Amino acid sequence: FVRPSVDGAIVPNQLYGGRLITLEGYVGAPTTAAYRALRRGLENAIKIKRTVDGTLQPILLKFTTMDDLNLQVDTYLKSFKFPDTGVMTGRFKLDLYSPNFNIDDQTLKLYTMGVFSGGGFAVPFGVPLDMSSLGDTTTVLPNAGNFSAYPVYRLYGPLDDPILTNQTTGESFSLNYTMA
Repeated sequence: FVRPSVDGAIVPNQLYGGRLITLEGYVGAPTTAAYRALRRGLENAIKIKRTVDGTLQPILLKFTTMDDLNLQVDTYLKSFKFPDTGVMTGRFKLDLYSPNFNIDDQTLKLYTMGVFSGGGFAVPFGVPLDMSSLGDTTTVLPNAGNFSAYPVYRLYGPLDDPILTNQTTGESFSLNYTMA
């Protein structure tokens, strides 16, 4: 596929490739001035933008499916055809390329979990006595989609040597650090 921020580069892809999104539509207005304003608005919405270092900026395409899912995907302009044939109407064809095969939900899901704390003992108590404050908390992060999702974890202290474990895969991440 064509690499988005480099002109003319071709690279192999052994994973899911990008996706081509084609939109065809019609723009019309009751006056020539209104039509020209709508036409310029569409052209401005899809124009190629670069950062100061020359990196292409993606166009965020947001849409709602027929079953009311609000989705979004970063895209890059591949081609745009909007012949100037009418005075108050025109048809266009827009091809966008998304290097990411996934299409994401527009709503960020936030799950907050508390950390087990405690320690101490109840009176009367048995021997041996455990006064540790260690414990664990399980939080389920549901994925209603049909593709893997990669959550972002933010840890706020105070925490001592936190461990995050994916109970589905058994993989874990431990941080040997005390956070104030």
